[in-house]
Amino acid sequence: MRKVRCLVIGAFLSTPFLFIACNKNKDASPDTTQQQQASQDAMQAQSSFDDAFNMSGNVMQGKPGGRVENPTECAIVAANKTTSSISIDFGSTNCTGVDGKMRKGKIIIAYQGTYLATGSAITITFDNYAVDNNVLNGKFTVGNVIVNAQGNLQYTTKVENGSFTYANNGGTLKMNMERTYELVIDSKASDFSFLITATGNVTTIKGEYYDITTLKPLAIKASCVSTGVLYPSSGSLSFKPKNELAFVLDYGDGTCDKIVSLTVAAFTKQIDLP
Repeated sequence: MRKVRCLVIGAFLSTPFLFIACNKNKDASPDTTQQQQASQDAMQAQSSFDDAFNMSGNVMQGKPGGRVENPTECAIVAANKTTSSISIDFGSTNCTGVDGKMRKGKIIIAYQGTYLATGSAITITFDNYAVDNNVLNGKFTVGNVIVNAQGNLQYTTKVENGSFTYANNGGTLKMNMERTYELVIDSKASDFSFLITATGNVTTIKGEYYDITTLKPLAIKASCVSTGVLYPSSGSLSFKPKNELAFVLDYGDGTCDKIVSLTVAAFTKQIDLP
């Protein structure tokens, strides 16, 4: 039995999105209840894709074979060097891992080169894969791995035709998302961060569509994560619903906090994140 170590990078892969619906009365405060729920749904879906990537990275950096002890203790890993593929098979019935999540089905990995080495590529697909009985489908790819002009590792991930179907006929969230990550090391502060640029769209379980564009790269710092703040400390995103005004979420100036500001036209509101 083989233990696969967790990657530090995994803590940074799930970037939260917050969706806000605005009241048509320009003098009223925004009504956030419905769209904050949509935010949680979108984060859960993205987190599941990122979790699959993190586990794939753990396996690819080890020696595939045997069982994955972390985070599940019950997935059988099989590698085929001839086809450059790996499967992580959780079986047909739920297995509860040490992280408290139930998983079943398969994660299927096709790869070229060494994990996150320059020129490498990874494609992840799913075969009846579910997390806590929520079914994940679509294709997750990792590519464009380079060392950029600043000497930093940079790579791009894509969720293509992604779907997250909730247990008990709870509806399906659809997602297409491309994100570019740049690893920036601050040697003076003994800190490092990921700068993330995201572009894509989501359709919520209620059929609400949003285009997402990064205005300023999101920065998630290791020093913030170590204090329990998993949100970006700076950066901003634009959200464009169909037939509605776009709004901007600004995560601040680099302070490790759980505060984001929402701006629609001339109206700005401070939101305290959970």
